[in-house]
Amino acid sequence: MSSAPHNRDLTQEVLTLLQKEQIPLTREAIRSSLKVKNTTLGQALISLHHNGRIQRSHKGWGLVPITPSHATQEGNKHDP
Repeated sequence: MSSAPHNRDLTQEVLTLLQKEQIPLTREAIRSSLKVKNTTLGQALISLHHNGRIQRSHKGWGLVPITPSHATQEGNKHDP
């Protein structure tokens, strides 16, 4: 029975929640919604942040926006 929480893909659950809400959420709001321990959530947030999937602001945690400007910047690398 204790292995059930380990089977959760908490990082995906965090991403799904942030996509659904479409606004930054505090750590407490995420923890409350997903019903997880603070330490467990912290590990998931750190992993997502290090992988560039989420960002932290004064309002809370949110998804990193995917913008077409990344492609434009890549194309302009050889311009002076």
